[in-house]
Amino acid sequence: MKKLMVDYSKLFSGLKSKPTSYKTLADKYEWEKRDVEQNYKGRRYDEFNNYMDNVLRGEEGKLIVECGCGLGPNLLRFADKNICIGFDFSKVALNKLHSHTDKVRVARTDILHLPVREDSVDFVVFSLVLFVFEDLKMTSRLLMEAQRILRPGGKVIIVNDYCNYGVNLCNIFSRTIIDFFYSVISWVYPQRREFICYYFSLCDMRSLLDEANLTLKDSKLCDLHQGIYHLTYLNFAFAVLFRSYRKHKMLKDKDHWQRVENARDINDAYPLNWLGRQFRDTIVQRFPQVAALRLCCLAEKKIDVKKI
Repeated sequence: MKKLMVDYSKLFSGLKSKPTSYKTLADKYEWEKRDVEQNYKGRRYDEFNNYMDNVLRGEEGKLIVECGCGLGPNLLRFADKNICIGFDFSKVALNKLHSHTDKVRVARTDILHLPVREDSVDFVVFSLVLFVFEDLKMTSRLLMEAQRILRPGGKVIIVNDYCNYGVNLCNIFSRTIIDFFYSVISWVYPQRREFICYYFSLCDMRSLLDEANLTLKDSKLCDLHQGIYHLTYLNFAFAVLFRSYRKHKMLKDKDHWQRVENARDINDAYPLNWLGRQFRDTIVQRFPQVAALRLCCLAEKKIDVKKI
């Protein structure tokens, strides 16, 4: 697994100092400025939606729990035919979701200690949640808590940022130089307001799941288009080769939801030129590990033979 250093001051206007945790960002700068419908529509080009749809398609009457549900875009898609419960620390997000619909039950709680009895849940969802915990021990504890509440044979769906080869190569060639540059002239620049996230390889995820007594059943890499666009920020050569500069200039200061709002397709939101799109099509078919932005995993709770 790799550390992902993110300068959130560039993503959230008005952020004046380095946040102490993701909780500060979520309540004051993320959920406060968005509504449920905007957040739901903003996910329409995220391919991990298709992965969850494939897993949960046809399911009825199941108990689905999402840890870190935010404004609930994942649960809203399955609430008509299933019992959906969303847990989060954010009072702001949960109040908005509760006001929007009564089909999703919500509760504000620490997702390390869920108010759910053991062996009772069919599916647990962690969607873009695990990577925001700077303490990796927390990640292991979250998965163990999911394992506790899952019934035997129950499944956990995980979507997390992926440790792709492209980011690793960019870090090898440029990160060391950048860190040295900042260390030498840091007295000229204000302190960077970076927040540490972790992004996992498939090997990392398999190890975490094994530790929590969960068996990996399936995995998929997705969001390669966005991943290639992300690489153009990390490496100048990628930017020259693959970025559509005219569209990029109009969108470079907009966040994900603003990009998606009026976009006709993914390339309108994350603009690549003709060569970039050809590169995307090639790696989608042959080398997805080069630029995939997300790793989707499906794991199953192991059956304890002692309880049979």
